[in-house]
Amino acid sequence: MTYTSKFGNMQVTDEPTYKSEKGQPNGISSLDGSGTIPLAQIPNSIKGGIKVIGFWDASTNTPDLSALTLLQGQAYQVSVAGNTNLNGTTNWKQFDLAVWDDVLAGNWFKIDNTDAVISVFGRTGAITSQNGDYTASQVTNAFDKVADDTDDIIEGIVNRFNANHTGEVTGSGALTITANAVTNGKLAQVPTATFKGRATALTGNVEDLTPAQATALLDQFTSLLKGIVPASGGGIVNFLRADGTWASPPSPIWQPPTVEIGAGINNGINTSVNTAGAGFNKWFTGTGTAGKILFNIPLFNNGLNYDGSGIRLNILWQLFSANGGGNVPFQVTYKFVKSNGTVNAESGATVSTATINVTGRTPDRLFKDELLIFNGTAGDSMLMITLQRNTGGGLNSNIADLIGIQLNR
Repeated sequence: MTYTSKFGNMQVTDEPTYKSEKGQPNGISSLDGSGTIPLAQIPNSIKGGIKVIGFWDASTNTPDLSALTLLQGQAYQVSVAGNTNLNGTTNWKQFDLAVWDDVLAGNWFKIDNTDAVISVFGRTGAITSQNGDYTASQVTNAFDKVADDTDDIIEGIVNRFNANHTGEVTGSGALTITANAVTNGKLAQVPTATFKGRATALTGNVEDLTPAQATALLDQFTSLLKGIVPASGGGIVNFLRADGTWASPPSPIWQPPTVEIGAGINNGINTSVNTAGAGFNKWFTGTGTAGKILFNIPLFNNGLNYDGSGIRLNILWQLFSANGGGNVPFQVTYKFVKSNGTVNAESGATVSTATINVTGRTPDRLFKDELLIFNGTAGDSMLMITLQRNTGGGLNSNIADLIGIQLNR
């Protein structure tokens, strides 16, 4: 090797003396074929890193780590948990690492991989908290009442828990709902056609009642109490009685036709008059020809046939002057017939007598007296009556008028 200097050319025939110091203690490091320093020439203090070279049964100490000498950072991973004493450590769990350190006294130390966090709430990687991760009982810190930074309680929300509330909810600490503050819009929603109430026995929570349940809670009306109408039981003929029960209507009862016959009025009833006076006037006569009137009365009334019940004959009359009193005798001839044809009322008829006592009667007042009760046969269609005032009786003539007659059941 030749060097040039100001002193001229210098020729070196031998290699430098540092060749013998490569890779030697207190010498210089060499380079391998890839241009890097061999691992053996790097100090342990800067090698770093852990390399697992095998598995260790900490229960049987297989292999026997206490008899081995390893390189810096080499390690065995626990495959079976155990209590083997390795450099003072006896609690070995699966996946823990037994690591060799050249400098550490006893060389072996433990990396506790069983305490590593594998996941949080099922999430791995860069984990951030989410709503619902913790319940209130899992949060040990509370918000501070006063933001004073003198304790370990979280600051920033002042008087959160003992604030004075106003509006629908009032108070501090124990809160109270203001009377009449909760509107229908803030109540729990209910299904269509339901009521708020309670049908279940004993005291309890409010329930949503169906119409049937609500109806069952109401009273039914009676003769004394207001209430709902009871079920009818169906059908089309029942009617609701005043006592709150349903019943079939009673059968219609035959009533005699309305007959009020007076002077100039006959209401369609076939009558014939045989009397000395005009119309019914002065019909009660003490002497002379006795008044006599014939009535033909149809019994079919309001769609019902005669049922054979008794018929009362009432006479309406009026005194027109004072009299000495006494009884006025009458003869009543009557007959029930089955047809509406013209029939002689006196042929085969029943003859009865009756009287009217006029003693003490005041003139110009209307009186009604019952003369007789007729009884026919169900299905009869007509009642024929001949009414005649008998002569005598001790009354002065022309003292009374016949106003009319009435038929009643």
